[in-house]
Amino acid sequence: MGSSTVDTNVSGKFEMVSGENYDAYLRECGVGMIQRTLVGKAKETITIAISGQQGEITFSIPIKTLTIRFSLGQEFSEDGLDERRTRSIIVVEGNKLIHTQRFEGSECTVVRVVNNTEMIATYTTKNVVATHTYKRIA
Repeated sequence: MGSSTVDTNVSGKFEMVSGENYDAYLRECGVGMIQRTLVGKAKETITIAISGQQGEITFSIPIKTLTIRFSLGQEFSEDGLDERRTRSIIVVEGNKLIHTQRFEGSECTVVRVVNNTEMIATYTTKNVVATHTYKRIA
C-alpha cells in the first residue's frame, strides 16, 4: 500500500476552520474527558512535509506542539496530542495522506485529502466518523 511517487501538493501548512463529531471520535478512541476537552476544542494548525520516502508532520494547538517523523509505509511509535501511545503507519496515495494508528486492540484511521486551497481530514474508528476542514495557509 502507498505510493513511492509523492504528490508534492500533500505538503503544506493548514489551519483548522471547522470540525464535526470530533469529541465522539476521541471518546471512542479511549481519550479521557480532560484530554478530549483540551484537544477537541483547540483550533489546530498542521504542517506536513514529505520529501521522497521521509515525512514530518507538526501538530500545533495553543497549549502544545508535537512533531512526528516517519518513513512512508513503515510502522513507528507515536505519542499523540491526546497522550495516546500508538503504533502508526502513514502512506501517501495521490493527494491523500493515510495515517493508521493501532493501540490497545483498537484502530483509528485519519485520511487527509489535500488540494490547492484546503485539507479535509476524516477520522474513523469503529462506527464513529469525524471531520476537520483546514484552509491552506502555506
